Amino acid sequence: MGRVVEVDFGENVFELRFEKDGRTMTYVGIRGPELGETETVEYTAIATAPDQYLLYWTEPVHRATVVQVQDWYGRRVHTNITGEGLEFTHLSGTLRDKGPR
Repeated sequence: MGRVVEVDFGENVFELRFEKDGRTMTYVGIRGPELGETETVEYTAIATAPDQYLLYWTEPVHRATVVQVQDWYGRRVHTNITGEGLEFTHLSGTLRDKGPR
């Protein structure tokens, strides 16, 4: 993919920096309480409809699992995270393509 995507959840904003290999991504907190948080992960992406993708990955450092639906037609993102204590967090926000990596 080789692109940078901004996901804005309101309080927290992240960049998802996708490598060209189609399986490696680094996320970076760029605004909010998660500012500076970063981790590189291996993800899986599945096209579920035109301009809609299901992505999932594990975060070994933060001990979390993430499932994300990216709706590029509507420019929306829906993310579900399970943390180390098995707590479940649901976030919704907007997507923006910031261009090539």
